[in-house]
Amino acid sequence: MLKNGAKAFFLWTAGILLSASVSLSAFPLRKHKLHEARVEIRAGKALCSVDVDGTPEGKTGSHGTLTLDDVSPSDHYIHVVCAGKPEMTYFISPSPGSALVLTPQDSLSPAAKANSDSLAVAERDMAMRRLFREATNYRSNGQFPQAIETLRRAIQVDPENPNLHHELGETFLMVQQWDSARVELLEALRHDPNSAGLHNGLGYAYEKLGDLRAALDQYRLASRLDPTDGAYQDRYLEALAEFEASQPHKKKRRK
Repeated sequence: MLKNGAKAFFLWTAGILLSASVSLSAFPLRKHKLHEARVEIRAGKALCSVDVDGTPEGKTGSHGTLTLDDVSPSDHYIHVVCAGKPEMTYFISPSPGSALVLTPQDSLSPAAKANSDSLAVAERDMAMRRLFREATNYRSNGQFPQAIETLRRAIQVDPENPNLHHELGETFLMVQQWDSARVELLEALRHDPNSAGLHNGLGYAYEKLGDLRAALDQYRLASRLDPTDGAYQDRYLEALAEFEASQPHKKKRRK
């Protein structure tokens, strides 16, 4: 749940999110894993940094493009940062074996947001609040698909609001969609890196995905960011004990 109205519940920021306009394009096919997708990023500028779910994937070449082979067919956020330009953020959910193209022309203009009059800003804020209320009502009634779809719509209105990504991540945890939860919580942390609750939730997602070492890192961060909450420390110590128990015991050498 959104906590105590802290952190300016619905702040408008200058970033870009787009539900990436995906086109099956005619760029040359290369061999890649049958069930993976390929994503071509056309940034229009060389040396733009690209990351997928927070993991650096390289820079665009001299023609302003970067092709990512073997992208898993699941939810992802792709961030493109070019010198002198606003950051571009894409949400994609490719199907197995598909070929996607992402271009900046499909993005929402941050300048357009900045130049919006106060009435338009207020209308967007009201729309987002309405969507959030709808999503929480759906979730409380156990209508999780509707809650997820409504939160996606809210994120399109305010893509850099960490609370919305947090709520969506928590919803995915409830329905045991661990990887989708991981992606949303990583995106929330991009905009709110010092949230103990986000790190704790991400740790739980990693734990359920079987990556106990990554889970430990997140649980440790959560306990350090909020040492007053004993639950974070307890979860870290429990996971640490589980991790230690899973490691092969080394036999002591006899002298």
